[in-house]
Amino acid sequence: MEKGLISVIVPVYNTADYLHICLNSILSNTYKNLEVICVNDGSKDNSSQILRELAEKDSRVKIIEQENQGVSVARNNALDAAKGEYISFVDSDDWLHPQYYEILLYLLEEKKSDIAVCQFKNCKEYEADFKAYDSLDTISYVRHNNASQINGDDRTNISRALYRAEVIGDIRFKEKLTLCEDVLFNVEVFFKNNLSGITVTKEKLYYYYQREDSAVHSLSNIAKLDSIDWYLSHIEEFKTDYSKKEVISEAIKSLLWLRFCCKYSYNKKELREIVKPRIEKCNRYLDLFGNKKRKVYGLMLAHPFVYKAFRIYQDKAILLTIYDLKHPHSIAENKNKKWRKLAYNFLSKL
Repeated sequence: MEKGLISVIVPVYNTADYLHICLNSILSNTYKNLEVICVNDGSKDNSSQILRELAEKDSRVKIIEQENQGVSVARNNALDAAKGEYISFVDSDDWLHPQYYEILLYLLEEKKSDIAVCQFKNCKEYEADFKAYDSLDTISYVRHNNASQINGDDRTNISRALYRAEVIGDIRFKEKLTLCEDVLFNVEVFFKNNLSGITVTKEKLYYYYQREDSAVHSLSNIAKLDSIDWYLSHIEEFKTDYSKKEVISEAIKSLLWLRFCCKYSYNKKELREIVKPRIEKCNRYLDLFGNKKRKVYGLMLAHPFVYKAFRIYQDKAILLTIYDLKHPHSIAENKNKKWRKLAYNFLSKL
């Protein structure tokens, strides 16, 4: 392990159109002590040629070539080869703020933490209007003593975090998973270690490029089901309620999304046969959650229209209003006329 070195892991598959922007954003970062491990996962475009050209210009670029085996295998091979004291993951179609590593390393060292996390910005095209941070002391942050204190979104995305290599240790990505494999990786890192601290900043330093042909958007329904089934069959391996909640949350969200997206791919009977046994397994773990979240998940699992309401309005208030109308004695009725009207509308379709 080389002191002060950050190992940046970049899995590459058919992203030739984005590689220059991605890798240049890494190599031009203000913190220079980097090794950039690019794993070409059997790309069929000219990604490999671009990597070789960049490696000739900058010795910090290291290339691993492998047959197409998926992003988890690519990341694992890079982890095995990494020499850095710190680990970072970057998707090959995204890009970084010029001070990304300078800031996250400052939050790790100055705040005595094991993991530093920033926020991200969704982009549909490249943008380079970066805020300059002249003094790192002015950066807003919150330091948490353990993972359970952190917002769920801040502990599920690997690509906007900087890790001490020692907290990753021998933890690796589940190679059979093709959906949310990064979530399970982080669940293990966050909950299987006695972390000394996690520092989270509200600054948006990671730029996520949204494209329709990305791996997440192109996954088959079978691949999504395989991931859901893995969550449900391995949940008991996670010993704490916190980690179990993270795993079952991902299973529920993936299942709801799959049912919502596949309503035109299967007839009603087929879709019901696919979804029903998995919903029953999810329902067994709802008691892990607090009162509100248990109600929200329970409603969405039971009634597809309720999930549709959430997709449309992106507000949990309508879900709790529907729950109150169906269970009038549970808690006080929601008095907001807007949500009550929407709730009645959706209830009429249940």
